Amino acid sequence: MERYCFTFRSITSAMQAQRILRQSGIVSELRRTPQTIRTNGCGYCLFVRDYWAAWAILKGESTFQKCYQKGPDGWQEVAQ
Repeated sequence: MERYCFTFRSITSAMQAQRILRQSGIVSELRRTPQTIRTNGCGYCLFVRDYWAAWAILKGESTFQKCYQKGPDGWQEVAQ
């Protein structure tokens, strides 16, 4: 799966966002936020392939914190 990571403060928020994406036909993987980009003690994230499709849905429906992309130099924040 492509390395776009939408971060959330809680597992509840991440699960709600995953449900919203699934209803729109977008596959995501729920995981703990990688340590290198975790800003809170208990962070969760959704990994997706299609950043733009996921962002278009989540920007109005969810409380994601930030989005990152995995590159050769590590995680980079995606401009929104």
